[in-house]
Amino acid sequence: MNLDRVAREIILCRIEYMPLTFDQIESVAEEEERRSAREGRGGGGGKKRSSVSATSKAARARDIANSRQEKSQQSKEDLLGVLQIFPEFENKDHEDRFIGRYLAWVNSSLESKAVVLNDATDLEYKFTTSSKGAGGQNVNKVASAAICRHVVTGISVRNQETRDQSRNKEKARAILCGRLAGHINDWESYLGEGKSLTNDIVLELLLEAG
Repeated sequence: MNLDRVAREIILCRIEYMPLTFDQIESVAEEEERRSAREGRGGGGGKKRSSVSATSKAARARDIANSRQEKSQQSKEDLLGVLQIFPEFENKDHEDRFIGRYLAWVNSSLESKAVVLNDATDLEYKFTTSSKGAGGQNVNKVASAAICRHVVTGISVRNQETRDQSRNKEKARAILCGRLAGHINDWESYLGEGKSLTNDIVLELLLEAG
């Protein structure tokens, strides 16, 4: 058995997919254009392909910059929507504790490239009676609708798809995790890759959120 080959295959299997940044996409596009130009200048008397003009490069750079700006603006609007559900702070100490915990969670998730979640301390569950079923009939007399709330952000999800309380709880948690992942992605888009969230940035957006 070729151990080197096996080792290479194992390493390849461990490579995780990472989305390309705008700079990486531009680099790949330029490399492809250079490769095409080289092939066009090859033998066989083929027609030569002209290199990319400075004008087209500038246009592509503008498109990328505009796309970044639009994405950042949309992320900011989504972030403001979440910040608006922050509680009314009773005093400065309450504000510092809440925002401090929020900062720690966001930065930890940004660094980990995944939502950091402690079910025991970060999530709260509440169960309520399900609403009317089809035809306006009561489908339940027990508290089967599940509400899952993320204490750190205030984001909550209500689910009542089934009559099974535990299944509704699991579904509510799954949906909430997806929304939290979107929230972290919004911060990464707004701050820029590799940047951390600071207290000043949160306070500035809180003022804007009203």
